[in-house]
Amino acid sequence: MARLKTIDWINDSARIVDQTLLPGELVYKDILSTEDMCEAIKTLRVRGAPAIGVAAAFGVYLGVRNVPNSASDALFESELNKCANLLISSRPTAVNLAWAVRRMVRLAESTVGASMADRKNALLREALNIRDEDKRMCRSIGEFGLELIKDCKAVLTHCNAGGLATT
Repeated sequence: MARLKTIDWINDSARIVDQTLLPGELVYKDILSTEDMCEAIKTLRVRGAPAIGVAAAFGVYLGVRNVPNSASDALFESELNKCANLLISSRPTAVNLAWAVRRMVRLAESTVGASMADRKNALLREALNIRDEDKRMCRSIGEFGLELIKDCKAVLTHCNAGGLATT
């Protein structure tokens, strides 16, 4: 059985499951801009703290990827901050969202002086790292939890939990 991927990076876009259509339909939506990612977050197409964090990281990259490679660091940072603020305002109480955006901004700040192409590539790698870290963390939680609930008949979760809330 194939595992559902709630958010991933495919064909140079962030691909999400449109959770507003579940359980009736399973529809994937390709997100190509920061604005589209903000809309997906605001309208609950993406749900669950970890998935929202990954979405935000991809949203930051999407916002700066088209900055010309000949652009100044000042222009790049202006676009970066515009995207970061837009994403954070899309769901101001989402802790993982703000955490991921701040992590992406810090990474961008650490690359000042590198070529523009290298700065953008570093941001995409960081977004992919955030996605991969979530996958590893979920796997680890599941393996640890399995030992605790081996003989259990049911598990009650609180809030968004499981595959749709994570990567």
